[in-house]
Amino acid sequence: MGSFPSRGIHFSMQTGTSGKQSMRLRTRAVKLLEESIRKGEVILERDNLSHKDARLLENILIGVAKNLYLLDCYINSVLARNKLDTTTRNIARVALYQMLFLSRVPDYAIVSEGVESARELGFPESKCRFVNATLHRLTEAAGELQPPDELSIRFSHPKFVVKSLVEYLGEEQALKVIEADNKPHPTFFRINKLHKEKDRFIEKVKKNFAISFHRWFSEYFTVSPNVTPNLLPGFAEGAFTVQNPAFAIPVLLLEPKKGELTVEVGTAPGGKLSLIAEIVGEDAEIIGIDISADKLNITQKNLARLGPVKNISLILADGASLPFPDRSVERLLIDAPCSSLGVLSKFPLARYRKTDEDIERLAQIQEKLLLEGARVLKKDGVLVFSTCTLTKRENTDKILLADRFGLSVDKSYPERLEHFRLKNFFQTLPGEDGFDGCFAVRFRKLV
Repeated sequence: MGSFPSRGIHFSMQTGTSGKQSMRLRTRAVKLLEESIRKGEVILERDNLSHKDARLLENILIGVAKNLYLLDCYINSVLARNKLDTTTRNIARVALYQMLFLSRVPDYAIVSEGVESARELGFPESKCRFVNATLHRLTEAAGELQPPDELSIRFSHPKFVVKSLVEYLGEEQALKVIEADNKPHPTFFRINKLHKEKDRFIEKVKKNFAISFHRWFSEYFTVSPNVTPNLLPGFAEGAFTVQNPAFAIPVLLLEPKKGELTVEVGTAPGGKLSLIAEIVGEDAEIIGIDISADKLNITQKNLARLGPVKNISLILADGASLPFPDRSVERLLIDAPCSSLGVLSKFPLARYRKTDEDIERLAQIQEKLLLEGARVLKKDGVLVFSTCTLTKRENTDKILLADRFGLSVDKSYPERLEHFRLKNFFQTLPGEDGFDGCFAVRFRKLV
């Protein structure tokens, strides 16, 4: 069984600030939490906040999002007879998260700030007194709370997500992934090898930050302290892009070649497409396909920031109906839509919206993409199928269907990927060397 973050253990080095501004920060946290839960994604607003307060706000929002089931379990056990409205529950969630995970914030301050948040949110004085009593009860109980045995509650993952991970990975590995989902997620930057001034910007980054290059992929690095991408020297100029190193694997497995047509289906936001361009330069035709016009616009902006590459084209199209003749593409990367269970740390609220039906629906879409991909692929052409999820139905089951699509698993691969090979596919898992979860398998066209 994995370790549980008991009261007094830090999940963050961020600490609270005192006074009126601090109370406004907690009020903002409650309002943003309500909006985030409604929209299914964490909403961060840093306007008029110091760097320290902005980091604290981010810590609280992401921390509460990653521990919703656990916090609600504790709140319900302590306040069994009290039904809380949505806003009061969010005040309690924010307060209890601080009690359990941010020990440098005194309990009396947490209670005071929670009551002040209620006032700023327009609660009548009688209801503010109720909030005060509620938070005092949580304070008294916090030191005695015991982690629940059920993994779904303990690590705030829906039951079907836990079941899917166990089915795919086994209990021991699934538990490691679930634990990793609730830990801070590192931001990796990839060096743009086509940028003429990349070396100068790398030196500038080293002067301002502690830089750590990835163990397996030296073109990827993290910086300390953490920084939003736009504030990293060289990012705006296109010397770096944000991408987890796990997602280099599908591109390296594809082995794009000069002089060939390479196509990526599901190309947004353009990270893999730009890496393909780095590998082949301008001596090949590269096409990115996406079904979303908005996502293609984002991709275009990302590629433009990295620098003009004349041989990249973007096409708005459905990957299940590609605008290419039969047997016309040499290299095809299908970056398939999936349930994204390999990136839950990055998108903490997404886990609560996943369903079994989603997995089945997405698996059927993937099969249509594979069928169409096989149609346009030349004989002996290479097709790499990749996801950022960790389910059998969306990943390894596709290998069993290869014959149906006129494909066979291609067992050749670059030597540098040997560490990530599992039988006839490639896999990374959250929590291992900073990786996101990524699955990739390489096929060849039989006829």
